[in-house]
Amino acid sequence: MPGNHQPFTAERKAEFLEVYKTIGQHYISAETIQVAGATVFSHLKQDPEFAAAYEEAKQYFADTVEKEALRRAVEGWDERPVVNEQGDVVGQVHKYSDTLMCIALKRWRPEYGEKISVNVSGGVLLIPAAAIAGGAAWELEGGTAPVEIPAEVTRPKELKRGS
Repeated sequence: MPGNHQPFTAERKAEFLEVYKTIGQHYISAETIQVAGATVFSHLKQDPEFAAAYEEAKQYFADTVEKEALRRAVEGWDERPVVNEQGDVVGQVHKYSDTLMCIALKRWRPEYGEKISVNVSGGVLLIPAAAIAGGAAWELEGGTAPVEIPAEVTRPKELKRGS
């Protein structure tokens, strides 16, 4: 379809945004209106007004997905009919999403979130990952003497293989 691409005018930008806020997929939205995804990215960098409208469309799509997730968690959905031996529909299997409910609770009720507790005695030395990569030497804040990092602490023991 690359040969079918049309200029990305203001009208085409509006078309793109309408599709994007409905499906939330950048490249598929671009393809739907016959413009290259890279062209859209280029215009996002060059056109602040378009970039703001793009972010608004992205947020609209995210809100739509969130609304549906909450509906599935709270109201549920009918999955399939229950049929008896004679072939008569005698009920409906109605399901809810416990996973989506847990996610919603963690978002709006912090007391349902994961709790992490760390007890430390004696102090903690945080070593930047870049300093650990190969036994580097680096200076502590405050101008104290350089700290040498021995090779044996460059990787956590549980990650060492064959030793």
